[in-house]
Amino acid sequence: MREVAKSHISQVLSIERGGKKRQNQFEEMSEINRKKWLLVPVAVWVTMNYAPPSYSDSYTWILPEGEEYVPYTNLHCVVLTGEEYGQYRVADPINGWQTVEKETFWSSFDAVGRRAVTIAGNEEALA
Repeated sequence: MREVAKSHISQVLSIERGGKKRQNQFEEMSEINRKKWLLVPVAVWVTMNYAPPSYSDSYTWILPEGEEYVPYTNLHCVVLTGEEYGQYRVADPINGWQTVEKETFWSSFDAVGRRAVTIAGNEEALA
């Protein structure tokens, strides 16, 4: 299980760190790797309705390093489950199943720090 997660996370990180735009790198993955990547749902943090981030003006806290943290007021978690008709398919706990334009998704995902968690339970799904 750990190796599956490492492999999947390294694919995600390679998409994030390359010199080209991330969505283009994903498009350029081999068809087999793309399908393998999309077999494992990924919980991702974006903003509500993919709007620009907004921040609290009434609640903050001090981190252990002494830095003040101001939380997002519209942080939202969805599950990226695949691709459909050139868009990403997501399971949204508030809005249900939806498709999202890739550029819209990446803009929101980037804006809140590119946080994601791989959800895996079936190692054979990636074999």
